[in-house]
Order: sequence, then structure tokens, then C-alpha cells
Amino acid sequence: MAANYRCRYGELDLVMREGACLVFVEVRMRRSTRAGPPEATLTAPKKRRLARAAKCFIGENRRFGGMMLRFDVVGILASGPRAGTRWIRNALAFDGR
Repeated sequence: MAANYRCRYGELDLVMREGACLVFVEVRMRRSTRAGPPEATLTAPKKRRLARAAKCFIGENRRFGGMMLRFDVVGILASGPRAGTRWIRNALAFDGR
């Protein structure tokens, strides 16, 4: 549906649809786990920006306004023995405010 959607509040990496659910996907990539796993690097301010950007997206695309919403996080570890991808469904709560 959308990739790298930008508005004044921030950026949404991916916006997808799964059935009756609109899914906002934040992709986090790291080369090492020194700062923790990639998906754990989301700060509280970043989460707030994601929520505001999602509201902006819905405001611009009213046809999705009545859908259930979900925030997923994809963590990508790019190198090392534990390299791989982890997709976490419902990783962030979204209350619509």
C-alpha cells in the first residue's frame, strides 16, 4: 500500500493491509546487538512519532479510517552468527489518540 510514507510528524516504513486490519510496520536494522536487538531500539519519542504519523496517514486516506490498526516491528540483524529477521506482530499499542 505505502512505503516510506512521510508527513510532518515522521515516517512510516511500510503500511500494509491484512484482511480488515491496517498494519503499520517499523523496520529496525542493526549490524550488531551491542545496543540490544534491533527491535528493542525503539525509543518512547519514536513510538509517539509513529503514532502521530499513523494518524496523519489515516487522515489523508479516510477509506482506512474504520479499520482495525496494528503496529508491527521487523528487526533485522545484518551480520554475525545470529543474523536474521524477526517480525513481531502487535509490537506497539495504538489507542488512536
